[in-house]
Amino acid sequence: MTYLYNVVDGIFVGQGIGSAALDAVNIAVPFITTVVAVAAMFPMGGAAIVAIRMGRGIVLEALMIFCLPLIFGAESIWLAPLVTEVITLIATAVLGRMKRLSRN
Repeated sequence: MTYLYNVVDGIFVGQGIGSAALDAVNIAVPFITTVVAVAAMFPMGGAAIVAIRMGRGIVLEALMIFCLPLIFGAESIWLAPLVTEVITLIATAVLGRMKRLSRN
């Protein structure tokens, strides 16, 4: 679904604003892909661990692993802004350098 948003953004921006804005949308696509990959990594990995434990018949341990993020939910409140800030700082540094290089 995320990639459909990127395609639609590209169509509207390309038709409405122009090719320079379309370039900006295309530059942002790898960052969006990275965020989606990181956001999907933890739930999918956790689901696999829970499924393995349940398949082995260790239901109590699977329940504990499943409930761990719910118990320690306060950490995820701090983790999301921290990861967002790190990605923002990296993107700002990279885009600033790209901007300086494009002027030459």
